[in-house]
Amino acid sequence: MAQIVSNERIAQDVFLLTLNGVPDAHPGQFLQVHIPDGAMLLPRPISVFDCANGFTRLLYRVVGKGTEYISHMTGGELCITGPLGNGFPLDGGSAVLIGGGLGIAPLRLLGRELRRMEPDRSITVALGFGAEEFLTDEYREFADDVIVDIGGFITDRVDFARNATYYVCGPTPMMRTAAARGAGRMYVSLERRMACGVGACLACSVATREGNRRVCRDGPVFDARDVLWEVGI
Repeated sequence: MAQIVSNERIAQDVFLLTLNGVPDAHPGQFLQVHIPDGAMLLPRPISVFDCANGFTRLLYRVVGKGTEYISHMTGGELCITGPLGNGFPLDGGSAVLIGGGLGIAPLRLLGRELRRMEPDRSITVALGFGAEEFLTDEYREFADDVIVDIGGFITDRVDFARNATYYVCGPTPMMRTAAARGAGRMYVSLERRMACGVGACLACSVATREGNRRVCRDGPVFDARDVLWEVGI
């Protein structure tokens, strides 16, 4: 069980949940958050935004009954499974982090860890939002440059010709565009509806060059070149 420390609304239908008692995650991993009292059968997968000093922060948007239930919790405990999944490879050298909407969530922990591992590397962060920006100062703590776009296409603001590793998370059309424009190393974090979160139910399968893979267990992070974007992605 994890203790709720705070549950703060930071934008329209967007909340930042802080928990105590969760094992530290690798950048790109997620937690399965179980709705209390059996209110919902299936847990909700939520990316880890950050973890440090015994506290884990989750960034989520209210999109259904499960996340709406969580948004009203200001204290008490939550049953958590995880961290789960395979996160981002932590390559050396320059890095470009691209997030769209709630896809910015796993990039905070990623960027902080990349900076810790290689303090002198170049890190650029590009964040796209639909209507209002949020938490952008959190990314300025480790990035050399933070690009923010509201209401447009963040991929239009990114130089894909750099000798860098690209890390991308956000809406599928955004990631598909990034994958088409990128010519080098690129990792994408995919989102799918999940039931078990451990690869048993196969509900979150995605088509890749190696056959169908499970987003929850084989991902959620994949090499962008391995994903068959034209097959139901």
